[in-house]
Amino acid sequence: MKQRRSWFLGALRVGAVAVCSCISDFGGDESGRIVAYLESSDKGVETRLPGSHRWEPATTGMALVDGQSVRTAPGSTARISFASGSVWTIAEETTVTLLREVREDSPAISLELGVVRPSGPISR
Repeated sequence: MKQRRSWFLGALRVGAVAVCSCISDFGGDESGRIVAYLESSDKGVETRLPGSHRWEPATTGMALVDGQSVRTAPGSTARISFASGSVWTIAEETTVTLLREVREDSPAISLELGVVRPSGPISR
């Protein structure tokens, strides 16, 4: 009985660590780390999770993780805010991939197609 109880307690500890890392803001483990939030978006903005080929409709306020892509359709835009306080506008017909910030005050965006403009405070 003692061996079963210690296995159960160990499983609880592991589960608690997994839950804590999922709910932390702009942090957590490196694989699913939140790097930004979608501050605003028009109809026609989509996101794709890392390793996926499927695009899903984006929703304002959603968390964006390391490696997640955002694309805008013709006539639509999106604003993305980073932990550093920087806000970037993704122009129409643009595809970007968000990357983990190398420095805490430095957002990282990989531009695949289109135009990205700063629209908020930018760290230097």
